[in-house]
Amino acid sequence: MNKLLARQLRKLFPTLSTPPTEFEKILQVVNLTYDSFDADRALAERSIELSSEELLELNQKIRDEAEKNKSILADLRLATAALKPNTASNQEWLTTKDEALDLANALTKLIKEEKQLEKQKDEFISIAAHQLRTPLGSMRWTIEAILKENNLEATLQNKIKTIYQSNLHIIDLVNSLLNVSRIDQGKVPNEPVPTNLLDVAREVAAELDGEAQKKKIAVDLQFQEHSIPQVNIDPKRFREVIENLLANAIKYSRPEGKVTVSATLVEKNIRLMVADEGIGIPKVSQNRVFTKFYRAENAARSDQTGSGLGLFLVKSYVDGWGGKVWFESVENRGTTFWVELPTNIQYTPNNQKDMPTQSPAASESKTVLIIEDDQTYQQAYLSRLPQEGYQVLQAYNGKEGLEIARKQKPNLILLDIMLPGGMNGFDVLQQLKTDRELFNIPVIMLTNLDSERETAISIGARDYIVKANTSIDQVVEKIKLYA
Repeated sequence: MNKLLARQLRKLFPTLSTPPTEFEKILQVVNLTYDSFDADRALAERSIELSSEELLELNQKIRDEAEKNKSILADLRLATAALKPNTASNQEWLTTKDEALDLANALTKLIKEEKQLEKQKDEFISIAAHQLRTPLGSMRWTIEAILKENNLEATLQNKIKTIYQSNLHIIDLVNSLLNVSRIDQGKVPNEPVPTNLLDVAREVAAELDGEAQKKKIAVDLQFQEHSIPQVNIDPKRFREVIENLLANAIKYSRPEGKVTVSATLVEKNIRLMVADEGIGIPKVSQNRVFTKFYRAENAARSDQTGSGLGLFLVKSYVDGWGGKVWFESVENRGTTFWVELPTNIQYTPNNQKDMPTQSPAASESKTVLIIEDDQTYQQAYLSRLPQEGYQVLQAYNGKEGLEIARKQKPNLILLDIMLPGGMNGFDVLQQLKTDRELFNIPVIMLTNLDSERETAISIGARDYIVKANTSIDQVVEKIKLYA
């Protein structure tokens, strides 16, 4: 029997050892009720106890987080004080608008000074390279004249040939430096003429045949002869592209290997491929391949010389033609480079400002920047917009798009939402609309997401187009409306 109930019964029946039999059934029910009450009370007390423990634990977590944030805040205050060494107290916090503006002005001044230094560096490289060309040219002519003499001893002739090769290498390096300097300054000469790309590729392959034969490397040319049209392009620059790619393929191939050069027409674009079976490019180096003066570790360790400028030039020229260059590589197995060029090339290097263009109409045309990672859409714009009188700039990720926008100041931007590289279309749009020099450029969001219109318009997009539901003609009409 429940202890509380037994105590109650003893009070009611003090002279009886057991309750009367007539109360037996009632007492059984009451006893069960008391037991249930005790169980419920025990459960309630246990619940309160658990809740208290959880509350104390949560409270401790909050206290720990507060201490952590307090520590971070203290570090932040010290860091801010370090930016202002002349303040009365190292704990002083940047709280006023004037102080923030002073800091912004100081940073702006530093950026301007850095740009000025960069400009001076480019000018120095250009002047130095031009000054080097004269003596190097004289040396080359003199050495060539000596090598033509018939009375040279074999040993002496070999030594002079070595000097001659070194002279040619330095001339190539100076030419590369000049080209890089011109690219940085936006002064790349452009003399487009109708050009048979296959003929240029054959000429380059013939010139490099001697180097290939030294290593017993077979160079296989695979061209779709009748499908590749002539292209209005600067043949000198295109020759540099092919020469850099093919020379690298031969240089880094193993003896008795194979190099394949192909040209095909892919959706009205000319796709060139140069593939080798050489040392390949390590994965850790692949994201820097097109950087100035960079050579992969295995290339630098090899006995082959190089400036680290060739692929930078290749990408700069191809980008300027509105094309695309990419590669795949496996270390110790080989590398394949692809160059894809539109058949209606208009040369527009990223920092070109006053370079001669192909025609007066092109110089007067409006510029549209396409920020889109899908090659199919890019090619659709590239094929159609020039027909409507627009000059097309292309970017395949957000960062590249912002760089081109800042340098070229296009009349209109077509912007995709889903972009690679960690920056989506909304991130790009936000930066465009907070940049004093870019916020007035109309932006049309072009995407296959149909649920983000409100977000895009609220940030500052002029219009929002769902690509799958819109024809290229309708896109052109929108461009005419806003550009």
